[in-house]
Amino acid sequence: MEFIEFVMGDWSNDGHNMTSRRKVKSNLSKKEIEIAYKVATEKLGFDFSQTACADYECQKLTSQQVQALNDNGVVCEGGANYDYVDDDVYLELYLQIIKLGNPIFTYTIVQSPSINIGGYGLFYDG
Repeated sequence: MEFIEFVMGDWSNDGHNMTSRRKVKSNLSKKEIEIAYKVATEKLGFDFSQTACADYECQKLTSQQVQALNDNGVVCEGGANYDYVDDDVYLELYLQIIKLGNPIFTYTIVQSPSINIGGYGLFYDG
C-alpha cells in the first residue's frame, strides 16, 4: 500500500491560491493511478480533472459530464447533488474514475492530524 496526496484547487498558485489536500492509502502506485486515469478518460470521453469544476467559482458538473459518469457506473456514495460539488465529492468522483480505469483499485481516505509549526514569515518574496 502507498500513501498518495491528492491536491484539488489552485495547485499551481497562479490564481486564487486555495487548495485542499487529501491523503489516500492506495493499492496502486502513483504511476498505476495515472495509467488507470488515462484509460478511464477514454471511456468517459472527457478529462475530469481538466474540465470538471475547472473555472473559477465553478462548483458543478455539466449534464454531459453527469451523464457520462452515470453511464460508466461512476457515482458518488449517498447520491451527491452535482449542482454543488465540494472537494470531498470531487475527490470521491476522481477516485471512482480511477477504479473505472483499473477495477482492482482500492483506497482509503486517510484522516491524519496536523500540527501548525509556525513559520509565517517563510514565504516572503522581498
